[in-house]
Amino acid sequence: MQTLTPQFDHILVGIEVSKDLEAMSIEELSNSLEAHEQRLVKRKNNEKVTEHALQAKVGQSTRG
Repeated sequence: MQTLTPQFDHILVGIEVSKDLEAMSIEELSNSLEAHEQRLVKRKNNEKVTEHALQAKVGQSTRG
């Protein structure tokens, strides 16, 4: 867990608080971290789509 980037800090705190890390398997921990990473990627992709849509809308309004 020490090798993870800072973007995982808050999820690690949540896991530590909500679960007993001694009883948690490596697979469970890995699955939790992977799910978090997938949410980050999805959010980033959604932000890009929104940004492109806004740029297109601004471009259209400045032309008209």
